[in-house]
This record gives sequence, structure tokens and C-alpha cells, in this order.
Amino acid sequence: ISPVRRYFNPRRFTINAGQGAGHWLALYRSPSGTAIPSAGALTGTLMFDAGDDQPVTPAAWALVTAVVTPTVGNPLQFIAQADAHGDFILPLNRMPALAKDAPASTYAAVLTVQIPAQGEEEIENTGEITAIDPDQVIDVDIESFTEAGNFLPSIEFAITPGNTMRIVSRDQPFVVLRQG
Repeated sequence: ISPVRRYFNPRRFTINAGQGAGHWLALYRSPSGTAIPSAGALTGTLMFDAGDDQPVTPAAWALVTAVVTPTVGNPLQFIAQADAHGDFILPLNRMPALAKDAPASTYAAVLTVQIPAQGEEEIENTGEITAIDPDQVIDVDIESFTEAGNFLPSIEFAITPGNTMRIVSRDQPFVVLRQG
């Protein structure tokens, strides 16, 4: 699937459509096809850690997941897919606004990133992968937002409902990733 208007990221898939059974297929909106809701959003660019004096390469087609825990209620999970350049917009639909008497002015959030199982090398060499399958992913580590060179499986941070927040690694204009 590769929509002409590019509102959704492309995806390759195989489905055995026999017997009239229903099928479910996840499609992720591209940054150009994503509207930022009044509840806010997370935006950013994902790049692989290239090491000293090496050019950075985008984490094409990576999945970004944020789990937000409101002060009242159950945690909410939000997910988006980066495009071929590593850019993403993760809209925070369904996130409740803060009440006037809320015990805190922010909500706790945890961010994780996964890349297609084809691996970092294939993405780095071509900028694309032969089969984009967001159901087959592997976890990557994320550089701390506050401490350069410190890579973690997930990053905890605070988010204010109604705000759009650009997330970046320390001293970088993007989020730095490294395969475990």
C-alpha cells in the first residue's frame, strides 16, 4: 500500500484473503497526514547513533510509542510511525485536559522506540527497506534527553496536556537511537 497523497506511510503486507474472514492491518499516518489535536502532540526526528565523526542516518519507519499516565485514570498508549526521513508526529488524542484542581500540572510519560526487524544496516544503506512490516520490530535504546551518551531502553519525561512538544536528545536537534 502506498497512498498517492502520502497521508499514510507505505506498507508491504501479505494477507490470505480466503474464506471471507475479516483482516486487520495497521496503517500509520505520515507527518504530512497528521493533524495536531488540541490535546497536544510529540514531534521529532529519529536518527541512529553514528559514532564520532560519522554522518547520522535516519531511523526510517521506526515506531514511536508513548505511554502517558494521567493523574486520574488508566495509562494511555499512543503510537506513531516515522517516515523515511525519521520524522514523526505523535498526536495525543484522548489525553484528558488538566482539571483546575489537578494535583500536578503535568502527566508522566514513557517513550520507547522500535525499528523494523530488517535491521539498521539495510535502512542505513538504502534509506528504505524492502518490506516495511511494523508488526515485526525490535527495540532500540534512546539517548537520554538530559545526559549525552547515556542510552536507555525507555525515556521518562513529563508532558503538559494541550502542548506540542519537540523531543530531542541532549545537545542534538533530533533523538539519537542505538541498537541494543
